[in-house]
Amino acid sequence: MLIAAFMAAAGLIFLYTGGSEDEAARDITTEEAQLLSQVRTNNHGSEPMAFRMKVPTPEKEIILDGYVDWTVPFIYSRYDFDGDTRLLQAIPGLVAHGPDHEAFERAAVSQEGWGVRPILPGDNYGLTRTETDLDVLISSLFTLTATEEDNPVFLQQEATWQGTEAIDGVDVDVFQAPIMVEGDTQMGVPDARYSVDGSGQLRRFEVNLGFEENARIDFLLEKTVDSAELVPIDLLGGPAGEAQSMDEELATTVSQIRSSNRWSTAGFEFTVPQPTGELLTGKGQINWGNMTAYSAVSDGDGHRLEIVKPGGFTTRKHGSDSLAFPVPASDWQTIAAGSDEAQAEFGPVEALLYRLLDMAADSPDDPERLVEHGVVLREYEQEGEPVYVVEYPIQGDEPTEPGQAAFRYHISQNELTVIEMNTETGMARLDLDRSQDVSNLNPPWEVTSVIG
Repeated sequence: MLIAAFMAAAGLIFLYTGGSEDEAARDITTEEAQLLSQVRTNNHGSEPMAFRMKVPTPEKEIILDGYVDWTVPFIYSRYDFDGDTRLLQAIPGLVAHGPDHEAFERAAVSQEGWGVRPILPGDNYGLTRTETDLDVLISSLFTLTATEEDNPVFLQQEATWQGTEAIDGVDVDVFQAPIMVEGDTQMGVPDARYSVDGSGQLRRFEVNLGFEENARIDFLLEKTVDSAELVPIDLLGGPAGEAQSMDEELATTVSQIRSSNRWSTAGFEFTVPQPTGELLTGKGQINWGNMTAYSAVSDGDGHRLEIVKPGGFTTRKHGSDSLAFPVPASDWQTIAAGSDEAQAEFGPVEALLYRLLDMAADSPDDPERLVEHGVVLREYEQEGEPVYVVEYPIQGDEPTEPGQAAFRYHISQNELTVIEMNTETGMARLDLDRSQDVSNLNPPWEVTSVIG
């Protein structure tokens, strides 16, 4: 994802270091190539690092003060643009912008008011030149880490030494080299400037976005960062944590989640990030007894009602963001599962609601399979009770690496409370409310005769 995003940037904006090389520029030595080859692995093993990013614009320079944790990886920063101070969080492929607070208190950042979107989306969605330039810098920042050293032979062929300077009182060598990405080929990858100290630590990274001044990222190595407070918002997946295998006790509890839902009901609310950075919202009710999910969905195009059943889904226009009772009897646009129309119209809302339907079963899941393939991503407390955020495969799911599953579940007091769905535009979330009265959920015959 990271490589694709970065190469998209290279095609969108001519990223270059430009200009004639300094007269002092020369080929790098074997020792310098070895030093440069270790830069990204040095970052990979480092603690979260403070940085200052300077992004030129036609009007004025934008400065972002922030932190990068390459082990997650994750960026968190604050910036001022046209008098509007904003917060920024990013993971590879996704960037979120949110409201500022009175102080840059990482632990105090609210979950409210954020919008998340893909970095350099295929469709520009009206992004400004400054926003796309910032995306390029964010993508570049994520390239500055690797688990293995870069090829010093390649660097000796392609990199040049540009001179020396002092950064924060530390002498550095300045190199011009291709932006290093994963993979054996560097064809078409733009150059950047790397300012590296004698220990192989990157002190400054620069690219030219077509302005008089280079965009640059200075790494503030002397500034300490409390990594415990570097936490992504829920739209970016929430705190990373360290995944642990399920023990037998928890696996037994989780194995009974779906069977305990089989004849139960609940209300729910959900949010689904959109490519534009906006959030689609919805509220509804689920009756696992007759396998019906009924919701009111709101997005930039208005409101609609939607019913999802195992045999398909159906929608109709609606005048508000609230459910209608009794359930309207007509004007539904019904789509049967497996049809060509279903493939064309099936989207993230339907994927999330179908997974909600799937969270009921006639019999418990196999606890031994959960011990083998289930993981606990993290644990937190809510109203004094422990909540486990878990991934585990249900029917039809293939086991995945920890943190890579399409769905994750919050389990509290032996009940499912939250479903999260990993999408290309951010983390969708559905919260369950067991206290709602779902007795009026009766789908019309016009719908049930087609989709069950």
